[in-house]
Amino acid sequence: MLLTASSICIISSLTVDNGISSYYFYPTLKSRSVAVEISTLSLFECSSTFSITRQWSAYKYNTSGYQPITIINQIDLSAYSSSTSATLMIDSNSLEFGYYKFELLVKIKDDSTQQESNQTVSAYVRIVPTGIIVNGLQGGLSKMSISSNQSFQIRPDLYSTDPDGMADLTALTYSYYCTTIDAGVTLPMPSADLNQTGGWANCFASSSNYLFLSGGGVQVKNGGLSYVA
Repeated sequence: MLLTASSICIISSLTVDNGISSYYFYPTLKSRSVAVEISTLSLFECSSTFSITRQWSAYKYNTSGYQPITIINQIDLSAYSSSTSATLMIDSNSLEFGYYKFELLVKIKDDSTQQESNQTVSAYVRIVPTGIIVNGLQGGLSKMSISSNQSFQIRPDLYSTDPDGMADLTALTYSYYCTTIDAGVTLPMPSADLNQTGGWANCFASSSNYLFLSGGGVQVKNGGLSYVA
């Protein structure tokens, strides 16, 4: 890249933009399922034409309060074309959970004297879980209508999603609670779940009206629920 400007060849300013933290003890929180974008702003002063090179580096680190960080390992950014740009883009679901330091090295070279000047700026991000989206019914439905003698299943192990792509949904523990709606008013939810004594009393005549399935689902048997107008 060739630019012209006035004054001597220096990097007068290099800062992190777009709200990303420059402090290791207060990193910006990013969900793993969201792409990480780190933008920088640079100001240059030079009396002749000059060239600019940029190079991003990334490191995973540990931290404890305001204590100095401990670098765990360096992250390979060679697959990202933006690693030599002012703005670094990291794909979603490509970083593990944890703390990351991103460092941009900017070099400016005076084309007439071949003298170089460089400066670095750092940005800090913490990758956190997005959270599992629990769906008991196919397609994310929140309600359905069935006949009073029809059996149905609630299968969060099949229909839930993990945006981070890391959880085994069949290995999770699901608890089911049931209550009824009377004249548009939802009755209080019981404190006990369907797997506990009395947890079924609001909705079922007995606990034999439903059964738990392998993987975490539950099946309501034919006629297990009363007819609601």
